[in-house]
Amino acid sequence: MLAQISTKNMFPAATPATLLDAANEFVARGWPVIPLVDKLPAVQWKEYQSRYPTKDECDAWFVQEKCGPTGIGIVTGRLSWLVVVDCDTRQDAEFWLAEHGSSPLVVESGGGGLHFYYVLPAGEPIRNRQRIAGRAIDIRGEGGYITAPPSLHPSGRRYEWQAYDACARLPVFDTAWLAAAHQERSMSHTTASARARDAVRYIHKIVAVAGEGGHNATFRAACKLRDAGVSPDEALAILAQWNETNASPPWSAQELAHKIRTAFQAANSRRLQA
Repeated sequence: MLAQISTKNMFPAATPATLLDAANEFVARGWPVIPLVDKLPAVQWKEYQSRYPTKDECDAWFVQEKCGPTGIGIVTGRLSWLVVVDCDTRQDAEFWLAEHGSSPLVVESGGGGLHFYYVLPAGEPIRNRQRIAGRAIDIRGEGGYITAPPSLHPSGRRYEWQAYDACARLPVFDTAWLAAAHQERSMSHTTASARARDAVRYIHKIVAVAGEGGHNATFRAACKLRDAGVSPDEALAILAQWNETNASPPWSAQELAHKIRTAFQAANSRRLQA
């Protein structure tokens, strides 16, 4: 069983009580953090890929949780020396564990998936990757972040540590894993993945300007990703990057998440009526 594999020889999970507790603990471990709303950054966060937030910044972000962020993100890559494997489902997590083994740090997401933490290999830049081996497995590395406990998932459940061994040395992420996954995916290349890439290229031609049909343009981009077979979480991450360059002014994290939900709900309503 998955639980037997992932928690073997590990201490019980120790999820921080508040986002501020988590921020202080993570920064003390050398992990830069950022505030999140619906899994999207609540601040301009690129500078935190190269510097740690100050105590004053963390206090300002996380002390007022009732009207502030709903989550906390750990910035992955060379500053934190972290690579995190994000498996959307238990089945994908079982596949990853069978191929590559677990980690002393494992998070159960509010959506039912699992995150496995590894050390960034020295001299080997690992950037974000999606759909590893054609599965719902993403890599968070340089230029990325991962939602961490005790963040609130849109489902209403919180992210929790399934395994948290603070004393253990994390295994080093092996770049050969990506090469093997790339080869497997090339052999099982699907029309759906090609449609997703075409959709990403398409939406980068869409510009959303306030007062000039910006809402409709953004909704069209969300629907394009949905129709290409992209999951809601993947669509949200792709649209967040699009938002930084193609929306004027950029939408807030809450607005962007609402547009994704609306696009996917519209498709579900059509299927029910058919």
